[in-house]
Amino acid sequence: MQRYWGKNFDRRTLLKRTVQASAGAAAFSIYSAAERSEIMAKAAAFQDRKVTIKAIQPIVATAETDDRGMAFQEVYNRFMEQYPDIGVEWAYSPWPEYTQALSVAIGGGNAPDVATWIDDQRIPSLAANGFLRTVDDLAANDGIDLTEIDPIALSSATYAGHLYGLPYYWDDRILFHNTDYFTEAGIEAPPTSWDEAVAMSAELDRKDGDIYTRVGWIPLSPSSIGGSVGGGGGNSFLFMYGWQNGGEFANADFTQVTVNDPAIVEALEWCVKVSDQYGGAEEQANFIEQASRGAPPFATGAVAMINQVSGFGVNLDSTASEEDPKINWAPSISPYNTTSATWSGVLSASLPVGTKYPEESWELAKFMLSPEIQSYFAETLLWIPTRRSLWESIAAWEGNQEMAVALEAFPTTHIRPPLPNSQELWDELLRASDAALYHQADPKDALDEANAKIQAGLDKYLSGNS
Repeated sequence: MQRYWGKNFDRRTLLKRTVQASAGAAAFSIYSAAERSEIMAKAAAFQDRKVTIKAIQPIVATAETDDRGMAFQEVYNRFMEQYPDIGVEWAYSPWPEYTQALSVAIGGGNAPDVATWIDDQRIPSLAANGFLRTVDDLAANDGIDLTEIDPIALSSATYAGHLYGLPYYWDDRILFHNTDYFTEAGIEAPPTSWDEAVAMSAELDRKDGDIYTRVGWIPLSPSSIGGSVGGGGGNSFLFMYGWQNGGEFANADFTQVTVNDPAIVEALEWCVKVSDQYGGAEEQANFIEQASRGAPPFATGAVAMINQVSGFGVNLDSTASEEDPKINWAPSISPYNTTSATWSGVLSASLPVGTKYPEESWELAKFMLSPEIQSYFAETLLWIPTRRSLWESIAAWEGNQEMAVALEAFPTTHIRPPLPNSQELWDELLRASDAALYHQADPKDALDEANAKIQAGLDKYLSGNS
C-alpha cells in the first residue's frame, strides 16, 4: 500500500507515477484523435483574412490540450466559417495572472480585441479601472433581448449600472462522492449537513499504520496546494462555507465589506478544526502533493468526497490508468450547516478598451452568447447556458445525474459580490483562509485584517480616489 501522507515519500517514485497518470490522461478525451486533428486543421486553414482579431483566454488550444481548449478552438472555427472576412487568433494568460495580464496589456496600449473567457470576479475590477468597454449600448442597438439571460448571470457582468460583457456560461458547486468507498464503509446515502459529512469522513478514512492513505473529506484546502482543482477541498473556498453558515460577504448595496461576519468567522474556524483533525495544512499539502500525482485528488482515489463545479464528472475518466482505474462516483447537493447554499462562477465575453477591431470583436462576443454555441458547450463539456430557455433541449443532459443535481441546486446559488476591488476581495480572502489553516493567525484576526484591507480599497473607489 502506497504511503501517501508522510514526509518520507520517494520523490522518484512520485515522478514516475505522475508520468504514468499523465500518460493515462492522454488516452481519454471527449474528442477523438481524428476530431482533434480535424479541428486543428480547420484552424490552420483559416488564414489570410481581411481582419484577424485576437481573443485572450486562460486555456490553450492545441492538439494535445484538454477538451476545453479544443472546444474553444472549434467555436472559433465555427465563427470563422460564418464570417469569412474575420480570422481569430488566441492569446494565452495563466488564470492566476489573468487580471494583471489584461490590465497591463490594456494600459500599455496592447489590448487584445476580445476577452472570450472572463469571469464574475474580474469584470468589476477591470470595469472600475476603465479597462473594459460597456456593451449595454451595443446590445440595445442590435436588439439583443437581455431578458433571455438569467438575471443572476447578467448581474455578474454588470458594474455601476452598466453591462461589461455577455455572459454565456455558468456553473454551481455540488458534492461528488466515491460510491465504491461508500459501499465499502456501509454508508447508504451522502451527507446533508456538515456534521454528517465529518462523521462519514471518519468512516471513510484509511491508514497504513499512523499514515493516511485516504481521507474522507477536507472542506477547505490552502490555496497554495492546487487552487480549485488540485486541493482536497475542491472548488469551494471560504465563499461556499460562509454562505452555508448564513454569512454574507458584503452588504446589500455593496458599500460595506463583511468578510468578518461572525457566521463566516465561525465557518473558517470549523474548516480549520476539520483540517487539524488530519494533521493541519502542512500535512494536508504534503498528502495532496503525493497522493494526487498531478491529477485531481478525487480522481486518484485520495479523497472520498469533494465539492466541485458542475461538469467536473465529465472529466473524471481523464486520469484513468492501469494504476488509477476509473472512479465510480455519484453527485449530491453539498452538505451545509444552517443554510443550503452553492455558488456560481459566470463566464462572459467582454471587449477591452483599445481594441483595434471593435465591430468584429463584438460579433465574436455575440456569437459566444448565441444558442448554437451555448448548446455546443452544454453538449460537449456539460456547461450550463445562461439562456435558461435552452436547458430542456440539451440532449446530453437527459438522464445525467450530475446535471440533474446541479440544476436542483441552482435556486440556492450565489455569486461573489461585484465590488470595484473584487480581485482584492478574492486575494485577501484566500490569504486569510491560508493564514488560519496554517495557524499563522487566528481565524477572526485573519478575517478582521482582510476586511480592513478590502474596505479601505472599496472606500477609495467610492470616494473617487482610486
